[in-house]
Amino acid sequence: MIAFKGAIFDLDGTLIDSMAIWDRVGTDFLLSHGVVPPENIEELLKPMSFYQSAQYFIQVHQINYTAEQIMALVYEKVADQYSLTIPLKDSIKEYLEKLHRQGIKKCVATASNKELAIKALKRLEIDHYFEFVVTCDELNTGKEEPKIYLEAAKRLEIDPEEIVVFEDALYCVKTAKSAGFHVIGVYDKSSQQDIEALKKECGQFIMSFKELL
Repeated sequence: MIAFKGAIFDLDGTLIDSMAIWDRVGTDFLLSHGVVPPENIEELLKPMSFYQSAQYFIQVHQINYTAEQIMALVYEKVADQYSLTIPLKDSIKEYLEKLHRQGIKKCVATASNKELAIKALKRLEIDHYFEFVVTCDELNTGKEEPKIYLEAAKRLEIDPEEIVVFEDALYCVKTAKSAGFHVIGVYDKSSQQDIEALKKECGQFIMSFKELL
């Protein structure tokens, strides 16, 4: 394990066990508006921010709403789960406490909505471990670009080569790695098909944060 001064954590599928609620969001949204979605709709949406996904619905499928209206409809469907039921991934609180004792600066970089993210972090009592939460939407980017990781590093005031990024999705791992960050891959059921590729791409791959305690 490399020595590092900072840590950037993804939210969904890394800190919290929430990916299952997103499995059919795109499909269900389009069907509810009379549109038959393409078979690979969820894969198409995966690298997009919320705002980019909303623009995709408007531009490609002619959904007659503004991006903000679409985002509000989606948030309404998932908000209760972030506020009430989504659990932490295994052993994450213990690992965050370990990093806290070591003086490692930490933040969250997510494609999810900032309000939902903060609600979940507060309910799960881990919000105090993080310096800040940065989202793709506020930077007008997706995680197929390194902008969010570089901005997080800038705010942490630590160089990328001294930061570890924790991610569960293969495309995010590749993005962070290409920008000079060390990457630890985190197992999530949603990325089951990519495990071997994740193991090759990451400096380390874990099935649970328990392995890092």
